[in-house]
Amino acid sequence: MKKILRWVVYGLLAAAVRLAMKVRVEGRENLPPGGPYIVIGNHFSWFEAPLLFTILPQHPVLFGAVELLRIPALRFLAWLFPVIPVWRGQVDRQALHSALDVLASGQVLGIFPEGGIDPELQTAISKGHQYARTEGKNTRHPAVLIQAHSGPAYLAVTSGAPILPIAYMGTENVLDNLRRLRRTPVTVRIGPLFGPLALPADARGAARRQAYATLADGMMREVATLMPAAYHGVYAAAATMSPQN
Repeated sequence: MKKILRWVVYGLLAAAVRLAMKVRVEGRENLPPGGPYIVIGNHFSWFEAPLLFTILPQHPVLFGAVELLRIPALRFLAWLFPVIPVWRGQVDRQALHSALDVLASGQVLGIFPEGGIDPELQTAISKGHQYARTEGKNTRHPAVLIQAHSGPAYLAVTSGAPILPIAYMGTENVLDNLRRLRRTPVTVRIGPLFGPLALPADARGAARRQAYATLADGMMREVATLMPAAYHGVYAAAATMSPQN
């Protein structure tokens, strides 16, 4: 019964995406035929996650912020589709172990390394503050990349899984256009797999933490290379390739 319901909701989700967005997907030839692998991408709005479900040949397992999963509709979707609850802004070991189990079983793990949509909340979140679901912005304006968290790099190194970068451009306009009953042009650009990643053999303590941070930045630079320069944000200096739409 749950499997049937999942496919019904998946069909409704795909129809809703088509109604809300005019999606152009580039780089489908880079999609792996199967897992395990880690999908990373920018997080400008709530609309990257449903797009990911409609693009990948496999249903990915995503992280979901605990406070957001208190919303009844999102809690239902988390029950229907595999979601790993995570406490943002702290080392959630249970969530990390669950993510490693997903990859060890050959599945696809979806991560947004920036950790959230609203950059104004990131400093407080990084200190462990848990926001109510109504706090913060639902769309990032200006739509530019912000600093990645180190957790995705830890998962990539520990699992040895390759990484698939995906850039979403135009999702920052979907919510505003929906209010005007307009469809939004969105470009999704899929890059080639890269990895596996590894730490320097002598990395210990603070050097180890810095190595993870450096790898996380490198992961986001792979996303930045798929985007026009106007989106690069904190990765502007390092993202030298700037494909134009």
